[in-house]
Amino acid sequence: MHASLLDSLNRHIAKRGLSKRALALRAGVRPELLSRLRSQAGCDTVTLQKLADALGLELVLQPKAGPDPRPKAQRLGLSIPLDWSNPEIPDIALIRKYLEHANLADLTRLALEFGIDRLEREMHNMAPARTRAAAMVLPNIRAALAS
Repeated sequence: MHASLLDSLNRHIAKRGLSKRALALRAGVRPELLSRLRSQAGCDTVTLQKLADALGLELVLQPKAGPDPRPKAQRLGLSIPLDWSNPEIPDIALIRKYLEHANLADLTRLALEFGIDRLEREMHNMAPARTRAAAMVLPNIRAALAS
């Protein structure tokens, strides 16, 4: 059984504060099954449904989320969609384009996504004339992220 499903079920069990015996009685299952569940050994779907019913939960199947088809700049909420024509632009090219523009909000979003160290490393690999403004902005972002 998938670990995230078991983790979720275990959180709901803990939140209800029920003893293993009380939950087992309520669900109509053997208490040993709860020990297996808590150790992530899993259980069959009938038992899972009984436990969900006893906890007042609904089991729902839904499609897995696919990759986001939007360009990275749009997914990250950047102000200028510099990658509008290429949704799979390499990270390094995207970072360098935004370092040249040095918009505080955009660079902050990139620092959160890729890390401030990576932005500074890329900035140092570029011509100083192209990154003069970013050189003034990145220390402020580093300080803000450190606090």
